[in-house]
Amino acid sequence: MSIDDWRILLWAKALGEEYEEFAEEIYGKWKKLRYRNMIMSEETVSLLRTLRKQYQLGLVTNGPSNSQWEKIKELELEQYFDCIAVSGDFTYEKPDPKIFQTICASLGVQPFECLIVGDKLDTDIAGGCAADLGITVWIPLDDVEAEVLSHPNPQPDFIIKDISELLRLLGRPKKKMKELEERVLSNQKFEHHHLDQIVDQGQGQIQVHLKFNYLLLRPRHNQQQLYLRHQLVQNYQRLNKAILKYFKLK
Repeated sequence: MSIDDWRILLWAKALGEEYEEFAEEIYGKWKKLRYRNMIMSEETVSLLRTLRKQYQLGLVTNGPSNSQWEKIKELELEQYFDCIAVSGDFTYEKPDPKIFQTICASLGVQPFECLIVGDKLDTDIAGGCAADLGITVWIPLDDVEAEVLSHPNPQPDFIIKDISELLRLLGRPKKKMKELEERVLSNQKFEHHHLDQIVDQGQGQIQVHLKFNYLLLRPRHNQQQLYLRHQLVQNYQRLNKAILKYFKLK
């Protein structure tokens, strides 16, 4: 039985014997109205298109496979995402870290390279923390209690009021990256991090581990020391040369 047939049966049952003959017609109008109210705003569509020019985007959603994929198809969401994971297609769902690990594997990235944006602390943010995603961003729903808003648990890295604030948030690390290189070249020590803990000098060469980038994402709850991984990857060769120069001058 298709999901449409199942819903029509539910409508027929709800309408009762007197009006059950109208179930299919009413269901059709309900479905059209439902998706009309779910259409993304022009601002959100523009944001997704802008983000996808620089980043891989993934969508993780909980729910039965047929109903969630119906939403995805009706709203034409596939054009905005590189990978979509619906919990109904698996034996686990958010906040289980396995669903986040699954989509990371599909995108060909490590969890610490990723940023998650979600509106639910108990599934999105908790799941992101459990999966050790690099950055968690929470967008509270309007009905969130003041106490939860002031003391969220788990604690996200960032709280924003609207998805439109995400671009401004992602623009922060550029200045930080420049400061990082300047500190290396000027022979200044990193706060809370020591280069000798993350550098191997095997075979006569200095090798900078990717762990270096991971450490720069930590501590998770100190926004001032948060560096987005995508900026480090883009500047990795320059940074590597700067570190090598640092050790030669040491």
